[in-house]
Amino acid sequence: MYEGNNSRANAKPISVNTTIIAKIAKATDKDWYSFSTVTGATNLQVVLDQLPLDYDLTLYSSTGAQLATSQSAGTATETIVRNTTTPASYYVKVIGFSGAFSSTSCYNLRVNTSASNFRNIQPSESAVENINIEKLNSSAHFVLFPNPAQDIINLNFISEVNSSAIISVVDLMGKVIDVKSINTVEGINNVEMSTSHFVNGIYILRLTQNDESLVQKFVVKH
Repeated sequence: MYEGNNSRANAKPISVNTTIIAKIAKATDKDWYSFSTVTGATNLQVVLDQLPLDYDLTLYSSTGAQLATSQSAGTATETIVRNTTTPASYYVKVIGFSGAFSSTSCYNLRVNTSASNFRNIQPSESAVENINIEKLNSSAHFVLFPNPAQDIINLNFISEVNSSAIISVVDLMGKVIDVKSINTVEGINNVEMSTSHFVNGIYILRLTQNDESLVQKFVVKH
């Protein structure tokens, strides 16, 4: 549905905070997309994951100047973070490294925007480093259900203020599976996340708000 986007001039507009599914269908295929940030949500994080082969990700300004690139090895998640106070328009390019492509499998691309700064999560970084996920803060209301999950998991937590937060999910190898930016309200919050594209296994969810994090483990079983 996005093809015809093999050049910056023919880039396909995409919505922010929405996962799109597309494909590198041949060795010469280049997928270009365009998007914009708005006042109040100028910081951005571009995540390219669910890769069938080694693909690379590049971010450009509205004039075509290269701003950043992510070239992780193999099928590791590609992530680009740009924190800025200025709303702007951007282009993103996805290509297969050395002509890598898949005739059957797609990739996921998502541009997250937020008022808060994003932290650049590298694929090799463990989400549970220095954290005992079996012993959470007992005073914190932080619940995942149903667990095991099938296609949907709900996160229920209490926020002390109206703010923003980042939800990130990684597998036990440290690969980033999903990242979601949310606005929280004072009191009880409930966030629904799709797990339909997760393979069966154990995952770790991190909720980060105001430089503080809570971590919980859950299982996906379709």
